[in-house]
Amino acid sequence: DDAARHAHEKIGNRRDRQYAGYIFRRDNRFVVTEPLPGDIATLGQNRLYPQDNNGHAIFPDDHLLHARYVSHVALSKLDPADVDYPKWTFHEALLSLQMFSVDEVRQVLLDQVALYASAVPDSLLRFESNGSESAQSLGRRLGTRQNPGALATELAAGIKRPHDFIREQAASARLTSLLDNQLWGYRGRKAPTWSVREAPPDPE
Repeated sequence: DDAARHAHEKIGNRRDRQYAGYIFRRDNRFVVTEPLPGDIATLGQNRLYPQDNNGHAIFPDDHLLHARYVSHVALSKLDPADVDYPKWTFHEALLSLQMFSVDEVRQVLLDQVALYASAVPDSLLRFESNGSESAQSLGRRLGTRQNPGALATELAAGIKRPHDFIREQAASARLTSLLDNQLWGYRGRKAPTWSVREAPPDPE
């Protein structure tokens, strides 16, 4: 987690675009790569490193993949259409940029590699799955980008809200907040009954 916190601090207020990177285990310690422009698709397609003939990333010698990380953009960069179509409130829009997205959760469930999400203000989350039956069920209900499942469709239409998806993540895998945060509450693992601790004031 310290490596993820270091990446979070390196990204800082650079929220005009998304950044991504890796956390490796090397010689019994963790090392984190520099944040590079990219998102979960960049990581899922192994585009930050050379690839072998099978499309697998070629990592440096003695570097074992431990986790990956992504950053999320600032609220000002959110496409208004993404808010208007599901009829999100301001607080739901803010929460949507701190929580893991559908694509990010799909990738974790697919390859079983932990993912950290860095967002502002002061939000750093970890999502990890052990391939349990409940996690597999969540994966089926999310489907794929080409063939979205029922849950993904309900989220896109606004039938399910951001807090509903967070509870699904907490119930099906392990969702942890690494920083005390106004929306997430105190650091620690989030329960399936999670709710927003305190809504920030609406913008003027």
